[in-house]
Amino acid sequence: MKRERKFRLVALILPILMLIQAFFLAPAGFAEEDGAIDKLKYTINLDIKIIEKGDEPSGRQVKVWQVPEDKLEKDASGNIDLLKTAQKYDKLDEKSIKEELNNEKLLSDESKFTKDGDKERITFEIEQEKDKVFYYLIKESEASFEKMRDKIDNGPSEKLNTSVIKVPSESFNENALTISLKGNKPEEPEDITLVKKDSKNPNKKIEKINFRLLVKSNTEDKKVYPVILEQKSGYYEFKAIDKGTEEKPADKKTATVLTTNADGKIIVRKLPKLSKDEAYYFEEIEAIGIYKEFNNILNSGKPSEEFDNTIKEEIVVENDRIPFVKKTDTKGKLLEKVGFKVYNKEGKALTFKKDKGENIGDYGYGYFYDENGDEEVFTDKDGNIFLGKMPADEDYYFLETTPLKDYKESEEKYYFNVDENGVIYLKDKDNKKVQKSLVIKNIPIKPQGENEKKTGGRKFIKVDKDDAKIKVKGAKFKVLKKVGDKYADIDEDNPLTVESDKDGRFEVKDLPYEGDSTTYYLKEFAAPGYIVNSDPIPFTISATSYSETQQVIINEKQPPKEETPPPTPPTPPETPSTPTKTLTSRSRGPLVKTGDIRIWIYFAIGLLMIVAGFIIIRNQDKKQELA
Repeated sequence: MKRERKFRLVALILPILMLIQAFFLAPAGFAEEDGAIDKLKYTINLDIKIIEKGDEPSGRQVKVWQVPEDKLEKDASGNIDLLKTAQKYDKLDEKSIKEELNNEKLLSDESKFTKDGDKERITFEIEQEKDKVFYYLIKESEASFEKMRDKIDNGPSEKLNTSVIKVPSESFNENALTISLKGNKPEEPEDITLVKKDSKNPNKKIEKINFRLLVKSNTEDKKVYPVILEQKSGYYEFKAIDKGTEEKPADKKTATVLTTNADGKIIVRKLPKLSKDEAYYFEEIEAIGIYKEFNNILNSGKPSEEFDNTIKEEIVVENDRIPFVKKTDTKGKLLEKVGFKVYNKEGKALTFKKDKGENIGDYGYGYFYDENGDEEVFTDKDGNIFLGKMPADEDYYFLETTPLKDYKESEEKYYFNVDENGVIYLKDKDNKKVQKSLVIKNIPIKPQGENEKKTGGRKFIKVDKDDAKIKVKGAKFKVLKKVGDKYADIDEDNPLTVESDKDGRFEVKDLPYEGDSTTYYLKEFAAPGYIVNSDPIPFTISATSYSETQQVIINEKQPPKEETPPPTPPTPPETPSTPTKTLTSRSRGPLVKTGDIRIWIYFAIGLLMIVAGFIIIRNQDKKQELA
């Protein structure tokens, strides 16, 4: 009898336990369903003041970005400063913000009138994890601002202020926040001023020089776009940037031609802000004939420094005036205080006065023609003579009259011409005008002895491989000599290094040479933004090398670095656990999730066992009754 009761008890308890287990597992599965997170929705209302009432709302929109805490600005005490953060991102365009924050949350619907019609309202929802705090940047979209630009510029509307909000915060009421989104007039961009100066006298401003204003893309495509401006009284005003179309690409030659005024200036107003990858620059179209860039090349295509619409200082572009005479010795040394006289074709000596910059058209250095002046003119510290205001004529010539001590006097006549604009020029073999300096060399009276140390120099210019107009600044080189098959410093105790300036120029001087010439080498070890050229670059030093055309060295730009994802750390091997009597999630197997078929199997088995138990007990009862 006891055995029978025990059998019945087991038959009932086992299926009931299985059902209880299923009931306990099911809630756990629901709670963990696919990593589900409890979220809340927050409603944000942005109210905009209506300045000009119309029949339809303006349809303005904002973009929303989530701001990580490490991107938030802090005050002096280290607390989060929402206003300062908003001001920071107000200055950036959408592309830059997206790169900075690495996300873009949403674009709101267009604004609509409120129920009472006294405001416009932009409404959007933010969904985020419950009990978590996040920060959001709210800024009028660029498309919305462009749509409203005319009204903003002309008065009926205002630029919407950029805001940063904390969600949730004490300002929320039942998960809703209403902000009065104030507006303001956008700040007027700075006037951009280019000034054209003489390189030897910064007080000398150069008028009537033509430029273009261009936009340069600093991305891989390196595209250039012309800027269209309208001439006003005393300045130029922005109209458009021509970016062209697929059928008709932009051509920089369509840019408005800008001309320096009597003060050597070009003033441009209302230039818009560019994207992070773009910059403005001026390009000189043509220069007055007495000026050059370098190497006797006129300034056609010479670019200014790059700038944006917030630059306050003047953009200075200098011109080097072509000297009349360049006096050196046979070793390239520049000779000062060598005297000359200038004669016309009838053999009459002309007279000149020193140019002190006292009159219109003066330069403040060199000489200008004057009937009451002196006949003799002298080279300056750079071995140059500059002449001005000479009458137009051909077949002028000059003779050396006062040589330096220890140098032979040159008896050769050097001929030149002056055109109707006062430009000194020579004629080439085809009888065409050539603008260049006359390089006159003096021979030392005493011949150089075999043991006398001979020295010379060399000029260089560093340029971009793909665009020779771009000069490479900050390239650094070691000057080496070759010893056997190896390269070594000229002086081990004092290695010689040189660096290119803002115009890409650098030079070496006083390098000894033997015989007619000696070969040295440049070894590059730094080139900001460019690939360092590791091959030694040979150059020759001789008696005339310093006065020769500068040697051009090219650099290829450094390609942008490809971001390599961090390596995935190896998965550590599982440490076998010592089995215990404690029930753990490991001993139970993985948690059952909602929809997991095991729950329904447990239910089915439990029910089957209950039914089977009842059938077994009933059959036992019948057997006992028959007995």
